[in-house]
Amino acid sequence: MILFALLASVLGSHGSVPPTLFTLALPLYFDQQPLVLHQTYTDRQGVELRFTRMQFYLSQPSLWVGNTLFWQAPEAFHFLRLEEGQNTLSCSFELPKWPAASPEFRFAIGVDSLHNHGGSQTGALDPLNGMFWTWTQGYIFVRIEGYYAHPKGAKGGFVYHIGGDECYRRGRIGLENWEWIHKRHVKATLAIDLARFFGHYAEAPLVLAFPADNQAISVMGGTKAPLLADNFLRAFETGPAR
Repeated sequence: MILFALLASVLGSHGSVPPTLFTLALPLYFDQQPLVLHQTYTDRQGVELRFTRMQFYLSQPSLWVGNTLFWQAPEAFHFLRLEEGQNTLSCSFELPKWPAASPEFRFAIGVDSLHNHGGSQTGALDPLNGMFWTWTQGYIFVRIEGYYAHPKGAKGGFVYHIGGDECYRRGRIGLENWEWIHKRHVKATLAIDLARFFGHYAEAPLVLAFPADNQAISVMGGTKAPLLADNFLRAFETGPAR
């Protein structure tokens, strides 16, 4: 009877082990400074930047132990948007359990080709999220907007809408920075440094520059978009999936 009672308390009322909640926290930075909308940050050329919008699609999240798939999220697409006064994005998942060894987190940025060309959809891919291009029938994968102030006095806006099949990126990173919040809740932290999106790292394929003549800057597809997709993936400090 004692053994039965112990098993019942562990397995719960439905005869199964309660799931483990996995929360992925994504704090945002600009050159290691916490990033908040409408605050001013200075890039390495002395240009002041103020962000008004930052949102993207985190797709196909999964956990791997070695070369073995441990868990795959049932929902493929997660729309993440930085809100006013917020510094950290987050998403939560239910897992049967947390692996004994620190896992590798694998993910994609954007929307795969099948769904990208599937027209307007629901849930995370709802056009009401402001990430659907009606003129190309596809999705924006990364949307970053704001204003710049050049040290020579010029000012303007910047709009970076990164999308298209050629901008879909896969990444992987070991989750070493995780902790138990309580018995069945694990929190892992994966920082994003947006300075890398602007090319602030060694061997960046594209370093963004700002004009000194009050011009607005806009990248909405085109040849620069795949390079900025590479930069955004590096903001997670991880390389392409093997």
